[in-house]
Amino acid sequence: MDINKIYSSDYLKADDLGGIESRPVLATINDVSLETMQDNTQKICVHFDSYDKGLLLNVTNARNLSSYLGPETDGWIGKQAVLYVTMVDYAGKSTEGIRVRQPKPQPSKPVPKPTVDLNDDPFGV
Repeated sequence: MDINKIYSSDYLKADDLGGIESRPVLATINDVSLETMQDNTQKICVHFDSYDKGLLLNVTNARNLSSYLGPETDGWIGKQAVLYVTMVDYAGKSTEGIRVRQPKPQPSKPVPKPTVDLNDDPFGV
């Protein structure tokens, strides 16, 4: 029996992405909300098009996103982020965790040069 299915979470965790062996995933942000935790603290939760669960942002992930998307979360909707699993320190132990980063810029396609037909006289001469 898979304990991750027994003790499921409402939020994304490393196992949902496939664990440490998984490849990074490019995902589009659909929504950003403020979630109240059981201890009455609040955390930002980012929802992506590829997942039913949202990702609760720790300080590291919040700063990573805001570094390239800006501090106002309303402007994050429709933008993309790369989600990946890596080893992180949590409560004094090393464990798998989700991190986010800016997508790598895509090389722009060169604009094709217009072809000129030397037999075509644009002035009608």
